[in-house]
Amino acid sequence: MESLLHTDVSACFYPNALILIALRSSEADSCTVSWLCEQAAQRYYQKCGLLPRLSLQKEGALLCPQDLLLAVLHTNEEVRPAIMTL
Repeated sequence: MESLLHTDVSACFYPNALILIALRSSEADSCTVSWLCEQAAQRYYQKCGLLPRLSLQKEGALLCPQDLLLAVLHTNEEVRPAIMTL
């Protein structure tokens, strides 16, 4: 069964974009926060034409790029980005 992790990406001059990223259970053991940031940035680029550099926040705290997703997120949990650069 697939798990879905959600990230909500926004920029001040583009409307909010909810980006859903599916994570297969077989891949979950090796995916990091950095991987999720890259996936969200690529999807935002496809939608808006800008490639942001992102970090992710959970409940206001920045997540470490090296952390495994399974260690810091739950199934269907929404995280918010901190846009470092556009």
